[in-house]
Amino acid sequence: MKTHLLVAVLLLLGACVSIEVEKEGLSAENVILASTGSEGEMNEATQDSFVPGDEVSIVFLNVHGLELGEDGLYKYDVDIELKGASGETLYVETDLIGEAGHRALEGGIAKSPAGTIETIKSMPKGTYTLTVTLKDKVSGKSLTESRDF
Repeated sequence: MKTHLLVAVLLLLGACVSIEVEKEGLSAENVILASTGSEGEMNEATQDSFVPGDEVSIVFLNVHGLELGEDGLYKYDVDIELKGASGETLYVETDLIGEAGHRALEGGIAKSPAGTIETIKSMPKGTYTLTVTLKDKVSGKSLTESRDF
């Protein structure tokens, strides 16, 4: 298994930071922790910005390396796992995207696949870990990212 973490150089003109994450042949230009806004939009968030009841997401931005299927479409999906502060698994869900991930992609790039979990208001305060795995169902390649919140 080949795992690389490539950090691109600061672009001087736009002062933008580009981070490319590559694992097992798939790569994302960036991976962010996000919260869901009042109108359903995803906003980049920090670990400390969540409260029980919030939706928490890990978003892969501009995923490259997916393989085209024999039917001329791409097929990818997302799994999530939530762990508590002591490492115990609290929740697992697989194949969140389902048939919506079997589709044409402009330039072969999946723009923003995400794994999202809606927390409950009665969750005890503490640090939780969300792990999201993006799977290429054609090649078997995957990209996994974990973030604490």
